[in-house]
Amino acid sequence: MRIFVITFLALLMSGCGTLKTPQFRTNSYRSAGYKHVALNHKMKREPSGGIGASHVELLWPVARPDISQSFAPPTNRKHDGIDLRGRKNTPIKAAHSGVVVYAGRRYSGYGKMILINNGADISTLYAHLNKYAVKTGDRVQRGQVIGYMGRTGRATGVHLHFEVLKDKIPVDPMGILP
Repeated sequence: MRIFVITFLALLMSGCGTLKTPQFRTNSYRSAGYKHVALNHKMKREPSGGIGASHVELLWPVARPDISQSFAPPTNRKHDGIDLRGRKNTPIKAAHSGVVVYAGRRYSGYGKMILINNGADISTLYAHLNKYAVKTGDRVQRGQVIGYMGRTGRATGVHLHFEVLKDKIPVDPMGILP
């Protein structure tokens, strides 16, 4: 075993071998009993078993994204998604194809919201909408208008709160969006 390790290190240092490391970092933490995962903003790709394993390519949900608040772990103030500034009734598009598993106001802080699942392990959440263009149970296509930006729920101004969830755990959308 010792000879193998020395040989491996010699080959690696001489340039005859390469050691590939993942191109991202993750931080995970628990808050209120839920596990959260934050992906580094500079992530280029995901190794198998991660977000990329689902082969989901996301679109920006608005035409001209203007981020007013980023994803943040619950150290000072938890923020499970990103906020995108805009004008009232700006069209919101589905970031991926899937089924609308919820369209309603059940969670008061989110106001009018939509939750779409891709049929596997990825879901996206769109909150603070002014109007819906879809309803629970609808099948939507990537890029289809699903609602319109608003200021419902606990919102200080007109914007879209956008979350990406992998296996129901919030992940940073900036590591996945183009």
